[in-house]
Amino acid sequence: MNAVKADELTFVLDDCPGKLRDVTALIKELDVFIRAINAVSENGKSRLRIISSDNSKLKERFQGDFEVESKPVIIVQLADKVGTIFSIAGALAEQGININYIYSTTVNPNETAIVVFSSSDNDQALEILTSL
Repeated sequence: MNAVKADELTFVLDDCPGKLRDVTALIKELDVFIRAINAVSENGKSRLRIISSDNSKLKERFQGDFEVESKPVIIVQLADKVGTIFSIAGALAEQGININYIYSTTVNPNETAIVVFSSSDNDQALEILTSL
């Protein structure tokens, strides 16, 4: 299984129409690629998670505008088959590793899926997944 560590930025933004447009416009102006993105809104705030081609440039640009946090995550490339998330979750649970959050997508069914997650022990999770 192909798995790597990455850094993910989390922005805490006001939850309002156009905020994602505004942030991604600035990212575009910085000539930075968005590799992965996830957003969740709750109680008037949005948590926007981004993995980019240049996280340091984004963090520097947005540090004064929004609350910005950098966090290590694991990115896993796997076959888009029934039970693959179950296999990952099971292997990690057997070693006492908690998955804090997870998001995933695939472009074409039955091909490759990309999974991004944060866990209670990313180093151990990476070792486990690369040995599967």
